[in-house]
Amino acid sequence: MPGINNPTDIETALSLGCKILKFFPAEASGGIKYLNAISAPYKHTGVKFIPTGGISENNLAGYLELPVILACGGTWIAQKDDITQGKWDIIKQRCQEVARIVRGIKQVLCLK
Repeated sequence: MPGINNPTDIETALSLGCKILKFFPAEASGGIKYLNAISAPYKHTGVKFIPTGGISENNLAGYLELPVILACGGTWIAQKDDITQGKWDIIKQRCQEVARIVRGIKQVLCLK
């Protein structure tokens, strides 16, 4: 999927038939507020975004609540040093935290 971080990138991707776009670097580009602003004119196209870059347990829920989000990426879950050092318990805890956040968002979205 092509990476985007501005409306021109979105226009280019859509002109090539791409409707799943990586929003990178998400937080450095302005985060949730910015993605809401640049994606608004394209909602009718069915375009979906996968933000990466600066996603963490602190902002994951906010991204997942957006209707234009298909998924989120986050290297914080399984960091290179944790993998090379075999810190599987820490990685497992982070995965469990992500699962908890996703379950919470699913409940909120089902109530809407």
